[in-house]
Amino acid sequence: MRKKILELVRFTHPTIAFVIACAHVAAAATLKPVDVERFFVTPDQPAVLRWQVESGPLAGPVEAIVRDYGDRTVATIPAKVTADGLVELTVKLPAGFYEIELPAVGQRFGLMSIAAFDGARDPFFSIDAAMSWLVRGDDEAREGLVKVLQRSGVVMSRERLNWAEINPAEGKWDWDSPSRYETLRKAYAAHGVEVLEMFHGTTRWAGVIERYPDDLAGTARAWREIGRRWRPTWGAMEVWNEPDISFGGNLPADQYLPLVRTIACAFDQAEVDVPLVGGVFAHHLPPYLDNAARNGLLDLVDVVSFHTYGRAPGMEDLIGKYRAWLAAHDRPAMPLWLTECGRPWKRGPDRPPADQDAASALDVTMKAVESRACGVARYFAFVYPFYEERDNNFGLMGRRATPLRSMAAYARLASLLANQRYLGDLQCDDPAVQRARVFGDDRQAIAVVYTGAPGAEAKVRLGVPALGVEGIDGRPLQPAADDAVPVPDGLVYVRLDRARLGDRLRADAPAMRLWSMGQQEPPQPTRPSPIVLRYQFDRDLVEAKSAGYRLEQETPGPMPLVFRVFNLSQEPRELRVELSFSRPGARVTGPATQSASVPAEGSVDLAWQVDLAGAFAASEPVTAKVRALDDASQVVGVLEIDLAR
Repeated sequence: MRKKILELVRFTHPTIAFVIACAHVAAAATLKPVDVERFFVTPDQPAVLRWQVESGPLAGPVEAIVRDYGDRTVATIPAKVTADGLVELTVKLPAGFYEIELPAVGQRFGLMSIAAFDGARDPFFSIDAAMSWLVRGDDEAREGLVKVLQRSGVVMSRERLNWAEINPAEGKWDWDSPSRYETLRKAYAAHGVEVLEMFHGTTRWAGVIERYPDDLAGTARAWREIGRRWRPTWGAMEVWNEPDISFGGNLPADQYLPLVRTIACAFDQAEVDVPLVGGVFAHHLPPYLDNAARNGLLDLVDVVSFHTYGRAPGMEDLIGKYRAWLAAHDRPAMPLWLTECGRPWKRGPDRPPADQDAASALDVTMKAVESRACGVARYFAFVYPFYEERDNNFGLMGRRATPLRSMAAYARLASLLANQRYLGDLQCDDPAVQRARVFGDDRQAIAVVYTGAPGAEAKVRLGVPALGVEGIDGRPLQPAADDAVPVPDGLVYVRLDRARLGDRLRADAPAMRLWSMGQQEPPQPTRPSPIVLRYQFDRDLVEAKSAGYRLEQETPGPMPLVFRVFNLSQEPRELRVELSFSRPGARVTGPATQSASVPAEGSVDLAWQVDLAGAFAASEPVTAKVRALDDASQVVGVLEIDLAR
């Protein structure tokens, strides 16, 4: 078919036919960047970019079209092909983001011109990289991407672990495995980027209940070993991913908390002194959150994490809800980490169209700004490498591992706001301004002015003199003749004289309360007990949902409740275990207290017959509470489950 088209064009217009034929031949070549870290360059300094020919022939000269953040052509530069077959391009560019288009091969590559991060790194600026799963079979590319993070001032990278890969049988270990887990973690350590380790999935030998490991004693043994091995590369350990939805089997929080207790106990036993991160909530679901707190989540972990893919203007409200939940459970200053936060573009191309890229960059960046102002301790932009999921692509980098606008904008934000405190909001009468967060200290101030939508001609009036204006990528912008500030990207950085703000700086903005809570001394977790309780639910009797258990019986009546008691210590334990209810209408038909002899690193099941016929006079759930007491009558284990008609 292509041959017939070319013959037809040649007959009607031979010059056009020649151009089309040459373009087709050249387009057969595919280029791959050499040293992806070279695509972050120092402003106004010569830099050499290189590509290797990955496939196909490269015919004729290669020319590069350089486009800026707004997709405008700013330069056309000839490239050369070296003796060893590399395509080489020398650039010297002002600060900002650029795309390098090579028409001869039909490819574009991103480039960020920004000074390497210098000074004290700010833990807030983190990233969800997931390179263990998303960048496979290329240790060189992985290390280059780690170098980019180090250069950009990113402190911590969230990773993924398939437990079954490294621990396929009990006592058997394959630390690198086909995913090259250990090699990647060593690369992070070599370049000073900490890992937030995260796993969600069990290994066959540990068994499974819905999604969680069944054998918690074996789980503790395994994670003592993993912790000892990889502690030098870790900055923190996050237990599971989004347990409140399908990743946790849509089960109630009381099924997640035994795993958190197990990991906490294992690390305590192995002296793995790494911050433990729990929660990892996909949504703000009050029944799930409250059950998690009542089951000890806030006593066991150093940090609570959550995720959101909502829009930037909703961040203050969402963070406020999490703070209110923490305060209701006497942990108002518990550190909050936002470990997944992104804005996708439409899957398909190697790089998104400029408008989709800019929209993604704007939302990812402004959600980081809002998180900072509202006292979130760490922000993990999602997701670092190219990543297609259903109809979306969440990547901050293109398919060839060069930056998109979103990664460039995040890097600039890190360099501007590192170690800057939130000062309040700039009062502004311009209706186009949705937010104007001000950061800095007693001398300097940077206002992050947000309009919410890119627009090449957009301008706002702030009513205060600007000392300097930057676009979202750090390129300098010039105020208009009437002192209006351009906002072409939907977000602009405005440098201000702190001393001249006066009452235009609103230090009592609602976000300031959240910021202040995030600066308080955090609570310390309690030492975990080796006694772990778990409800062994029966789907013939209850329907398990994130909000709790719904009885399958239309008319509640007698039924068994079975709980498993795990002993994670290496000594047998003699316990008394008692069951009680939150409402008098629910009762135990036999003894409420049972004795349990639990072997070392083992478990026993205890069953109670209960009658719930009179329990549901009110609409609220009934809570069944199990307590384990040792021979000194000290409570060493607690579990609460919520039952509804």
